[in-house]
Amino acid sequence: MPTPDKKISVLEAWKKKRGDAGPAHQIIPKAGGSGPFPLSPGQKQLFFLDQLYPNNPVYNFSEIYHFEGELDIPKLEESLGKVLRDNDILRCAFGIKNQETVQTVHENPSWELTKHDLRSLTKEEQSVKTGEIMDADLLQAFNLSKAPLLRTSLIMISKTTNILFLTLHHIITDKWSMGILRDQLAQNYYTKKTKDRDKANEIDIQFTDYASWIANKPVEKEHLDYWKSKLSGQIQVLPLPTDYPNPKVAPKRYHRRITYFQARFPATRKSNRFF
Repeated sequence: MPTPDKKISVLEAWKKKRGDAGPAHQIIPKAGGSGPFPLSPGQKQLFFLDQLYPNNPVYNFSEIYHFEGELDIPKLEESLGKVLRDNDILRCAFGIKNQETVQTVHENPSWELTKHDLRSLTKEEQSVKTGEIMDADLLQAFNLSKAPLLRTSLIMISKTTNILFLTLHHIITDKWSMGILRDQLAQNYYTKKTKDRDKANEIDIQFTDYASWIANKPVEKEHLDYWKSKLSGQIQVLPLPTDYPNPKVAPKRYHRRITYFQARFPATRKSNRFF
């Protein structure tokens, strides 16, 4: 059996033979300027689907945060505002310019934390009303040309129980990004001094920088030639069997999944609601 040193030397020899010393870390440069900026490949797909099926909430992404204990609502509102200011993608609007899809960062888009005071209602009434508020937010489609593509609602249940409900369009977030948003929100909320809070979560790279970088990357000729060959000529229809014929208009049937788990933020419970 080869020794570990022998294994490493074999691996290095194989790399040298391929002329590959391993993946180099590439530094994403700042895009520069005030935009508009190109879209990432994933954003282009979502923009296309929005144009194909407008006024559709299918790509809304929502999260619920349950707060137990006395909540400093003005501080929460200030913390949310800082997250919005720190992340350009949360202030982006989307459109077409010169026949290209673009995203534009808005410096001060209209935003507010909508407050719903249910403290005078019974528990049963609170449950019904909370569901109605969440569904209204969740099922309301976004206009991608108007920033910000997020809604924030605070549902006040009692002096020590509050629910924060966030809804964003998938074109500006994903599940992994929501973890970053949660961490930034918690850090902003727990940072006591305003001066320190301004320094917290300082971001060196924005998503618009990444989108610009990937849009300007050269396409590998080998890959381009492969797909040109595959997609050239008459492409045959692939008749996949289906249980039912596809409708001409997509039905508005949505699937909702709710998960509960512990969160590090002052909430004792957090849940995801998305289609």
